[in-house]
Amino acid sequence: MTAGFDQTHSTMNNLIRSCREAHDGFRCASETAMDSDLKRLFNIYAHQRTRFAEELCGYLGEKSSDLSRKSEKILRQFDEATDDRQLLKNCVETDRRLLELYQQAMKTGISTRAQFLLSAQFSLIQRVHERMNGMLMDAPKIPRMNLSVERAVL
Repeated sequence: MTAGFDQTHSTMNNLIRSCREAHDGFRCASETAMDSDLKRLFNIYAHQRTRFAEELCGYLGEKSSDLSRKSEKILRQFDEATDDRQLLKNCVETDRRLLELYQQAMKTGISTRAQFLLSAQFSLIQRVHERMNGMLMDAPKIPRMNLSVERAVL
């Protein structure tokens, strides 16, 4: 194995783990949120992060491993949320960290094929992140968000 292969493999595994953590956060937020539209939105984003992890596993030629292993750190962060606004803030922060990892990964010497995959996923995560930030700015309190879930599907 070459050093480039090892670097790419390590980078992709780090992103897979981080996508799974983001999945855990969105799933927990979906299960905890009071607003039904927000629940559905978080559920959509949880599925999206799962799909990203699966695509990254596919790139490595590996089967997706079990998502039943939950990140205790992420779950603790979401369990401490007191309302839907805090859940949304936690999701924004989780995606911010994920975006930083993608940016770092795209700066490494990964293949063109990997670069294409990461760039596509990064763009979708960035759109979700911007949307959630906008929701925080638009609604100082989120008792009833009245979201358009159809627009959330990217």
